[in-house]
Amino acid sequence: MAKRKYRILFDAPVTIIFVLLGIAVFFANIFMKDSLIPLLFTCRSLKAALPEAAFNFKNALDYARLILHVFAYLDFTHLLLNGVLLLLMGSILEERYGSLMLFLMIFIAALVSGVLTVCAPLQPFSGSDSIVFMMIILLSLTALAKRTVQVSWLLAFVIFIAYKVYGHTSSGISNIPGLIQENLTLFINLAAGICGSLAGFLIAPKKARKSPKSDWKAGNDDTTQLMTDVTQ
Repeated sequence: MAKRKYRILFDAPVTIIFVLLGIAVFFANIFMKDSLIPLLFTCRSLKAALPEAAFNFKNALDYARLILHVFAYLDFTHLLLNGVLLLLMGSILEERYGSLMLFLMIFIAALVSGVLTVCAPLQPFSGSDSIVFMMIILLSLTALAKRTVQVSWLLAFVIFIAYKVYGHTSSGISNIPGLIQENLTLFINLAAGICGSLAGFLIAPKKARKSPKSDWKAGNDDTTQLMTDVTQ
């Protein structure tokens, strides 16, 4: 029996490059003593307390920050959590919808989160939570299109939101106005994720959403091919 050769597969270029850029920005910011992220990768609000920290319509860099802010992470835990989730989910979505379509969805989610941040009374904001929400929602929508509810993605969605709320809440869960104010960035990211996922789900070609029957048939074909390779 001939030995099979292994090869490295660059399976999800958009997802991998996105995560690698986030890692590069994180360590470059450390090397530059925490000056890089505030300079290039932080989205600013029109209602910032300091005028120099507010969004400036005459500054071209502020428009770039509407997109670039998703590449920034302020702590290693945030980088690790989002990086792992993006790699796991992004590879599935990129295989299903294609690299160009996933890039478009990421762009839409980033732009929506940036625009909402500009309009909201927030401190300078950065992070890729909107992209994580988009991927979780899109995977759930794909399952719903097949008339199924996947508990795994539902739990992932709830746990991710609970983690974000618990990490940013000091006024107590019962204080709804305080909860909303402290977690305004969470709601913005959630809204941006919904916009990105809906755009991808509605624009993407229907053939990208395989039916359960075609998935089963593909699985049988893969199994048959594997059995053939083993017997050779």
